[in-house]
Amino acid sequence: MKQLTSTNNKIDNKPAQISGKRTIDREPLREYYGNWKLSLKTNTLALNSAAKNLLGLRQECNYDIRQLLRLIDLQCFEKAKTWFRMLGSGGVLEPVHLKVCTTGSNTIWVRLSGFHYTDNRRSQGLILGIIQDYTQHVNEERITLSIVNHEIRTPLSVMKLSAQMIQLPGKDPFKVSHADLARNIERHVDGVTRLLDQYLSDSDDNGKLQRLNLSVFDLNHLVRQVLEDVTMIHCQHKFINKNSGQAMVRADKYLVMQVLINYLTNAVKYSPKNSEITVEVCVDARDIVVGITDQGEGIPAGLENRIFEQFFRTGRKCSKDTASRGLGLYLVKQIIERHKGSVWMKSGGEKGSVFFFSLPSHRRECEMG
Repeated sequence: MKQLTSTNNKIDNKPAQISGKRTIDREPLREYYGNWKLSLKTNTLALNSAAKNLLGLRQECNYDIRQLLRLIDLQCFEKAKTWFRMLGSGGVLEPVHLKVCTTGSNTIWVRLSGFHYTDNRRSQGLILGIIQDYTQHVNEERITLSIVNHEIRTPLSVMKLSAQMIQLPGKDPFKVSHADLARNIERHVDGVTRLLDQYLSDSDDNGKLQRLNLSVFDLNHLVRQVLEDVTMIHCQHKFINKNSGQAMVRADKYLVMQVLINYLTNAVKYSPKNSEITVEVCVDARDIVVGITDQGEGIPAGLENRIFEQFFRTGRKCSKDTASRGLGLYLVKQIIERHKGSVWMKSGGEKGSVFFFSLPSHRRECEMG
């Protein structure tokens, strides 16, 4: 990125009066905020030191709008030009989000906002505004969309396959009634609706992400349900259920279902076709432990503790033509820890891996009050 050249414009560092009451604070703001001012009479742009720091500009120089436009990424350039053309329309400006390449070759997102006012001492008005580093917000939105994209694929596949099976003439190979298939679709529709509401709703985001819809249920029954769904999608693998009896837990059933789906789809992704994937549930007085064993290539030594980190990838080759986003196991860890459980894994080298999670048994929770 070329260094911007300066202009001869002078920045007015004095507080600007607004209608004789409001003032623009020229005190240093936090690093991700800055002020800007544009004179409609002289078309002079002034940036305070915080704004210059944000954009990587030299403090001793002044800049005009054309020079500022050079920093804007091409994908946002037309939007930026349209926004700057509206500066003389009056009133409060609608905020705009722009991708910017700073003079230090760093790419950030900024949020520009502003409003018009007329100083009694000037015949022409000024525009005062704030420039904010919006990079973290944009990144968080992208992570949220990636999570939704990651978590929605299996339920959609199950619903599509169930709908196709309903349309098949005669008997279907899975010997499932149309009523059961319809209930299966309804169950996953409810799950997807909750997922979208949890991650994409604007209201009370933090509260929704932390809220658990707790109920008492048999974990073995949920394992059987999930295995039926996964078997329909991944019929090229053999799934073995080594569970019997009851394994009662008090947990968010839909979130635990997400955990099972993530573990199983990971096992499918990294296992050869026609291989076995085993699910085993162990019950004791304190915890219920679920282990899912695959016959893939295993996890490289030393990465067992990092496998659950956000965006971490092991570099293993997938048996399916899909790229890992490094989100599934991270989400598993977040969900289980919110239930006061644990996650871990053991690698058998080239003989596959076993992924575990534990939940407090309902009996233990009752004893603890």
